[in-house]
Amino acid sequence: MCAFSSARALLAVPPSSIFEEELQEALRDAEARMNYWKGRATQLQSQAVLQELYVKRVRRQLAQKEARKKKAKNFRLKEGVGRLLTADEVIEEISAHEEETRQKAKDKDARKVAKEDRAARLAKEVAVWENEEKQRKERNDALLRAWAEDVVRWEDERDQAKREKRRAAWRKPPGLEGLLLSIRMMELRRF
Repeated sequence: MCAFSSARALLAVPPSSIFEEELQEALRDAEARMNYWKGRATQLQSQAVLQELYVKRVRRQLAQKEARKKKAKNFRLKEGVGRLLTADEVIEEISAHEEETRQKAKDKDARKVAKEDRAARLAKEVAVWENEEKQRKERNDALLRAWAEDVVRWEDERDQAKREKRRAAWRKPPGLEGLLLSIRMMELRRF
């Protein structure tokens, strides 16, 4: 008889004393711990299987990459070509291979120079943009300060008019939303 089925049978019997009740509770706790660790073991096994699959895939990719590197470096003569290294065919083939290698190196250098040129142009454009952005922010800050000063002057005028029991001579400057809208409209007009 399996321990699990005998535990179920023991738990099915109603306890006749407090001691039996405590034993059944301890059995339930032990069964819960056993189930937890059983699940944890299954989880770890699954994790190990997935890791093994990942490692196999990475090893295969690494082997392919290393094989491509080796193929690129080694140069072999065609099959059927004579063993004399001074034969015209052999010399022509070696010359063609060397010319191809030189051309690949030139192409690589040209791509590198083009990449550096693009990076330099981008850096210049970013510097120009940053300068324009700084100027725009300074302009906006100046407009915001001027607006805040106008509001303070208007409030002083308003308070003075209240004390003198008359209407203010000028209207309140537009709200912050209006100021932001006018700033946005100015920026759009520039383009």
